[in-house]
Amino acid sequence: MALHQMDTQTAKSKRIAKKTIAWVLVGLFVATLIPLLAASFYSRPMADDYSYGKAAARVWRDTHSIAAVISSAADLVSQSYYDWQGTYAAVFMFSFQPGIFSEKIYYLSTFLLLGSLILSTGFLLYTVLVTRMKEDRWTWMIITSLVLMLTIQFVPSGAQAFYWYNGAIFYTFFYSMMLLLVGLLLRAQLVAGWKLGLLTTGAALLSIAIGGGNYLTALGTILIVVLFCAYTFIKKSRNAWVNYLVLVLLFAGLLVSALAPGNGVRADALAQEGIPTNSIPRTILIAFYRSAMEILAWTNLQTLAVLFLLAPLLWQIAKRSAFSFRYPLIVAGMAYCLFAAQFSPPIMMNLYGDGRHVNILYYSYVLMVVGLAWYFLGWLSRKTFARFPQGIDRMIAQRSPYRHVLIGLCIVLVLAAAWDANQKGWLSKAAAMSIGNGQAQQFAAERDERLLQYLNPDVQHVVVKPLSVQPDIFFDTDLGTPDWWVNKDVAIFYEKQSVSLTE
Repeated sequence: MALHQMDTQTAKSKRIAKKTIAWVLVGLFVATLIPLLAASFYSRPMADDYSYGKAAARVWRDTHSIAAVISSAADLVSQSYYDWQGTYAAVFMFSFQPGIFSEKIYYLSTFLLLGSLILSTGFLLYTVLVTRMKEDRWTWMIITSLVLMLTIQFVPSGAQAFYWYNGAIFYTFFYSMMLLLVGLLLRAQLVAGWKLGLLTTGAALLSIAIGGGNYLTALGTILIVVLFCAYTFIKKSRNAWVNYLVLVLLFAGLLVSALAPGNGVRADALAQEGIPTNSIPRTILIAFYRSAMEILAWTNLQTLAVLFLLAPLLWQIAKRSAFSFRYPLIVAGMAYCLFAAQFSPPIMMNLYGDGRHVNILYYSYVLMVVGLAWYFLGWLSRKTFARFPQGIDRMIAQRSPYRHVLIGLCIVLVLAAAWDANQKGWLSKAAAMSIGNGQAQQFAAERDERLLQYLNPDVQHVVVKPLSVQPDIFFDTDLGTPDWWVNKDVAIFYEKQSVSLTE
């Protein structure tokens, strides 16, 4: 009886400790979001925000009708399909950048983009950990907080991830859609009746949208769903048909997007600028090379620190899992091929390197490396328990001397990662510094000064001052010569004859 009570008290103390850690990490994560959201109030539309929003902005000024704006967005999709690009779902969303209603509410872009990434990542991890693996919510909170901090704080281009509506909607938002779709498909295998119908409807709508979004996400999603189809076919899952339906819709959407006449027009324009397309064999070779280089670059102190912090938790999850974890090299190879495949679309167009492209590849890298860490720990747990039944468990036991060594190594690694991050800069740090040194406020004030001229009906040839500051946190494409495309689109957006900079 006494021994049973001690075991019960030990289990309860462990739950309390995990709950405390979970809430501390959630609090830390929320704290890191505050500078990012604060900086958003100083962001303003840039570049393609005007190009794709100019028709909707004019309609809104003339009618103040949401229905008319939606109709305008549909017209833009039709026009763009034939003269520039076939990504119908993305082009439709481009029209709704908040600046068409007011530049002062452009900050909603950041709230939308951060919110979509956070919610979709949390939803997918909840589905995997709680719904499918039956782990407790504290485990989910710990893993989700660390994954999101790594994902958001060290994203390659924060400006193109969260502060530029057009570029971020095209990539960050559609990547978030993919995570939601994967989560829905995982849940669809466990339900029936009206719940299955609801999940299937949501998955179908997301599939149609993703097929008409950026090609990196569309291709990656198709490959993931192919794996789902193969797995559920082998397992003879009763709801495997949901995966088949989604795969058909994804293929159909991607085919409609890829066959757009406008894609040829865009390719010709890029060729005239000296940017030819790559052949398929060359694309594949470069994709495997670039993906390997990015993995090496991103597996840095910050990533290793997060993996080290997660390792004991991932070990326990793997140990309780019903998976056999027999094929670590095969799983790692498949994950690498899936990761590399996403590099193909921009490499084929010779456009790889833009921050918005690299961002979503980094997002997927974070999830991939955490997933592989779990699988390899699972493989190791099976090997360890087969030979030494109390192997690693003894090392992490509460009174084990090895536990103190592991904690010491963890502290050293985390401090080293924090120091390294301090040199390179967390995204939250960059946002806080842009506000602290006044650059964000100055940028917004100068943009608002321009806005007064844009909105003055008595001025048709607008001449504005060059920006004196350009915070790193914001996208840096500004006005140029009067005949440059950005100047022309700004002029059309505000119904002016010309917009130019003072010399």
